[in-house]
Amino acid sequence: MLEDLQTAPECITLHPAFGTVCLDRWSLRLAAGKYRTIDKKRYLQTGSDEA
Repeated sequence: MLEDLQTAPECITLHPAFGTVCLDRWSLRLAAGKYRTIDKKRYLQTGSDEA
């Protein structure tokens, strides 16, 4: 994907796929099960599922 860009973005948040991969609620929900806090606890959803 980076090959398609004229110049590489200076910040990861400027990457064309950043929003889809890192900010999409479904992507975050799927990824949350893989990670744990420093205290070895699972991440839990807080608040509403609505945007």
